[in-house]
Amino acid sequence: MAEAIPFLQVICQTIIDEVGVEHPTEIIATTMVAYSFGAIVTGILFYIMGKLKLGKIVSFYPRHIVLGCIGGVGVFLIQTGIQIITGYNFEFTFDYVKNIFTSPTLPIWLLSVALAIILSYMRTKISNPLLTPIFFTALPIIFYIVMFIGGLDMDSLREKGWFFKLNYESDGSSRFYTFWTYFNFKKVQWSVIPSTFGTMFTMILFGILNVSVNVSSLSVSLNMDIDINKELCIHGFSNFLSGLVGSLQNYLTYSHTLLFIRSGGGNHIASFSLAMVTSVIFVIGGDIIKYVPIIVVGGLVFNLGFDLVKATLYETIGVLSPFEYITVFLIIVVMNILGFTQGIFVGIISTLVIFVVTTSRKNVIRNVYTGSELPRYLFVFIKSNKNFIKM
Repeated sequence: MAEAIPFLQVICQTIIDEVGVEHPTEIIATTMVAYSFGAIVTGILFYIMGKLKLGKIVSFYPRHIVLGCIGGVGVFLIQTGIQIITGYNFEFTFDYVKNIFTSPTLPIWLLSVALAIILSYMRTKISNPLLTPIFFTALPIIFYIVMFIGGLDMDSLREKGWFFKLNYESDGSSRFYTFWTYFNFKKVQWSVIPSTFGTMFTMILFGILNVSVNVSSLSVSLNMDIDINKELCIHGFSNFLSGLVGSLQNYLTYSHTLLFIRSGGGNHIASFSLAMVTSVIFVIGGDIIKYVPIIVVGGLVFNLGFDLVKATLYETIGVLSPFEYITVFLIIVVMNILGFTQGIFVGIISTLVIFVVTTSRKNVIRNVYTGSELPRYLFVFIKSNKNFIKM
């Protein structure tokens, strides 16, 4: 989860400050253990919450807050697509807009946007769930055919931004198991780890909120009921096992899961196949990304982002009240300027304000009667409830 990276950075910086930059081996070993310990604790807490049926708390989230989160993820994906291609981090400034439209990579990200729009249009005409995977599988094949016919060189295209540039050159010495060699328990500074507990538990609480919102958003998008308590138990197992093998926290990712299910992946066979392919790539290494045209990744990210924004801001017109629609829009803006958590808090605060304003307009007094009318209404009440009074 990209949202967890700031917490991980704080944990790492805390360890650096405590251990000292002159001890890099100790810093790496201690950081690895702290990250793994955080995943184990996350797994335990998630499992306990699921067993105690505490996931039902998420049912109190208003629907428009969930929709705001969905739209926020959509806009974030669009920003990510532009950042992947142009290299410019999103900024709410005129210079940012100027830079992305004057970048040499302008044709690349515009082509990616066009491919995303074409796929969205095709999806309105073709309902087959295999459309999306076939579309993105065919793209690199067509790209390589055009490259071969045009006599284009891969290295020159990579320099122009049509392929990913890796920040390292693989010499074959790095293997998939190299990761575990950094666990040097003799070098771990155990006395430093407790100083990271504050940030660690904040990250865990953020993860609980993240899972709740993502599962709720997925339930709304797929129009189906999802047992969040079961999801918490599964997250507990996955995080606990991840920590035991020395890895990080992991959560359900809304955008990836939605794409996977829309592509026909809502069954055990598809999930097992995905796990196997991912395992193969893990062993082979990340160098395979060098051969994937960047328009494939860009088109995929843009397409999903456009779909989420459309479902949030366009398809809810006339469905949500004006106050709710404004709240959705406000959540999207705050999430993508200040952050995910800030967007949710703004949504909750605005929802409370809407609740107070709405309920304050209702008259709680139905009728006003004088004492002279009491005998008549008392007689009517006794007559209509005489059987109840006898009992």
